[in-house]
Amino acid sequence: MNYIPKNTDQISTRLTSLVASSFDGSESETTLRLIDGQAQQVVLKDKSKKVCTDIELYTRQLINDSSLELYHLSEHIRKRVPQFVDEKKNFIDLTKGLDSALSDVTDAREIVEKVSQLHEFERMKHLLKHSIDIIKKK
Repeated sequence: MNYIPKNTDQISTRLTSLVASSFDGSESETTLRLIDGQAQQVVLKDKSKKVCTDIELYTRQLINDSSLELYHLSEHIRKRVPQFVDEKKNFIDLTKGLDSALSDVTDAREIVEKVSQLHEFERMKHLLKHSIDIIKKK
């Protein structure tokens, strides 16, 4: 009489023993056929449990990865934004200083250009030359 297991643990144990004994040929082929349907059900249940577990783990990982990335992004923003604000303030202060210096240089250049165009300097130059000539004659 063939042994027919009742629960999944017995089926798994029996399946293992059948696979092990199939190598030495001690079990009959009919026993394998009888248990084959039950073994397939056990294997399918185990595979479906594994698939469900894997899908659950994958889904958790997907959800956690995106929330973890958002957490890292918010931490980066929290740390770097104050530094960016300080750098922007320094940049604005430097820009104001440069604008002031540029306007000073522009004004000075315009003044020098206007001074060189004055005729009074030419008259002074001519008078100084004339005075030097008078002094040399004496």
